[in-house]
This record gives sequence, structure tokens and C-alpha cells, in this order.
Amino acid sequence: MWTSELAQVIWKVNGTVQRGDWQLRLDGLEFSDGVTAVVGANGSGKTTLARLLGGLEQLSGTGLSGMGQISREGADGIEVLDDLTAGVFVEPKERGVGFIFQDLRLFEHLSALDNVAFGLRRTGRAKTEARRQAGEWLSVVGLAESDWRERPEKLSGGQRQRVAIARALAPKPELLIADEPFASIDSAGRNLLRQIAVPNLILITHDPVDVSTWADSVVVLDKERVVARGRPSEVAAAPGSSWAAQFLGANVVKGTAQDVNVTTKTGFELITATPATGDVYATFAAHSVTLHPEMPSASSARNVWRGTVERVETDHAMARVSFASPLVMRADITAKSAQDLELVPGSGVWVSVKATEVSVVS
Repeated sequence: MWTSELAQVIWKVNGTVQRGDWQLRLDGLEFSDGVTAVVGANGSGKTTLARLLGGLEQLSGTGLSGMGQISREGADGIEVLDDLTAGVFVEPKERGVGFIFQDLRLFEHLSALDNVAFGLRRTGRAKTEARRQAGEWLSVVGLAESDWRERPEKLSGGQRQRVAIARALAPKPELLIADEPFASIDSAGRNLLRQIAVPNLILITHDPVDVSTWADSVVVLDKERVVARGRPSEVAAAPGSSWAAQFLGANVVKGTAQDVNVTTKTGFELITATPATGDVYATFAAHSVTLHPEMPSASSARNVWRGTVERVETDHAMARVSFASPLVMRADITAKSAQDLELVPGSGVWVSVKATEVSVVS
């Protein structure tokens, strides 16, 4: 299993990309060690940001602070990868950036083994050594040796995903960018990348479960600019846009499923509409939560409990109500409802969620 010795590397982006009337503005954006989730609505610039870092696209203008530059800073100093003023541009193969694309982009004419060896050959390995290392990586990601010589068309979706992960990791990149990598695989493949140590990982995702359970930090893009950045809890509290508020409003509860019951480590039980078995994450949107001054007697919701308010944040017509017990979660209600319920930290209120609103993710 590879663990990179290249720690404490900071990647910095400052500049813009212009395409007709569309412009992505990035000013003082930094990525350091750990997993950074990049989220945003379609067209907000997530993939463009990834392509900039990897050298697949270039800056076309300066940022708000005036500098058009991409760089990385480590123990050996600062290396400029892209600089509009100085005319510097480092080619993709020399940047130490690996990609896992949503559509995988495997070479259909090459075997699984040669797909992984391709990146190693580009870094200067001899063919025999590249194929040997490729086999080691295919073993790490769990592809059976009997499938190494198969072309991608003969492999299942999960097997193809493993080949793509192995190909990206084999050259030992300083930065790994995963662009919606879990679109077509099972839970075993989904957990694979989490188990492999990488120095810096940028995860472009539309899944709030990945943000809540995996990311060390979050960058939110909206209206072609960065509107929020920080730890997941910080960004959830100040998401910077209505899209991000809704996206990050998903409550994620870890538990053990038995049929339609999900039980947390503390013994709290949620009822879902989807049978499952084993360790799961139960999710439900903050806007699907209803709060009541008294225990609801005629509610159709199967999940009803008494909660303790931890924090109330009002933003114009909406209020975000955070709970610490018996379940760490959030409810998004109208500001008027929060006022009518007289919600303050420490107060108790009845909470209800319909079973049909609770999803299960392995």
C-alpha cells in the first residue's frame, strides 16, 4: 500500500478562465494535505478547476488580487506551474497530478495491465518494470489476476473503476483529483479509494455523504466563483449560497441496518422505507424535518423523537436549527416557525421525519 512521503504540499490557484460570457473566478484558493470536497451546481466550474490544476486547461486572466498563477509549495520551496505574466506553463505529465474521471477514460484497445502501465511508462519506467508495478497496483485495488489481460469492454463497471484507480495511483501523484468517481460502482468499490493513503485528494462530488464522512475541507463554487471554504461543519453553518445550503443540509447518520431499522452506536433508531443489512449511512434532508411544540398525535411520520436545540441561525426568511441530542442533525424551517416555537439553545422540541424521506447508503 502506497503512502506518499510528500507531505505538507500546498496547491494555490489565483486567476480566471474566460469562455465567451462565462468566467470562472478563483482568488487565493488553496488545497493542502487531506481530502478536499469541491461541490457546486452543474456549470459552476468544478471540472474546470480540476483541469487547471492538472494542466489540461490554462488560466486566461488574472484574479481579483491581480495575479494569474497556479503554484505548489512544499519543503523544497515554491514551484510555479502556470503564470500568465511570466509565460510559464508546466506540461500535465510533469505536474504530479493524477486523475480519476467520471467516465473513466480507459484505453479500450489496451488490457487492464497495460492501462495501468501506461502512466508508469510516461514517467520513464521500462516496459517490464512498468508492467510489474502495474500488476502490484491491480492487486492492491482488488482486481483478480485472471482479469489483468482483459480489455475494459470485458470487465464489469466495478472492475473498470478499479483499473482507473490503479492507473491514477501507480505513478504516485502528489495530487489526486477524483471527478465524480463513484457514479457506477458498488459499495465495496466506493470504499476502496478511502482506504488508500494519498497526500492530497480533491474530490468533486454531488454526494453529501462523501462530504460528511470523508472530506477534511470543502470548497463551494456558485455563480462561477468560490463562495465558501473551510471545514465541513464551518461551511454547513455558512454555506455561501442557497444551492450549498440545500446540498449541505443533508443529515447523515451512521448506523447498523436490519431490514428497515437503522440503529446508531448510541442506540437511537431510525425507520426507513428501504430494507438493508449491515453498516450503512441513513440520510435525510434538513428541509424534510418537521418540528412540533407537542408530541404529534396525528402525524404520519414513523420517526418521532424529543430533541434538544443546540443552535438557531436565521437567514432572512429561513432558519437552520441544529440539534446535539439525541441525534446530531439539522432542520431547515421558516424563520417565522422558529419564532413561533420559541427555539433557543437548550430548549426541547418534538422532531418528526417520514420514513420515506430517509435514504440508505452503504
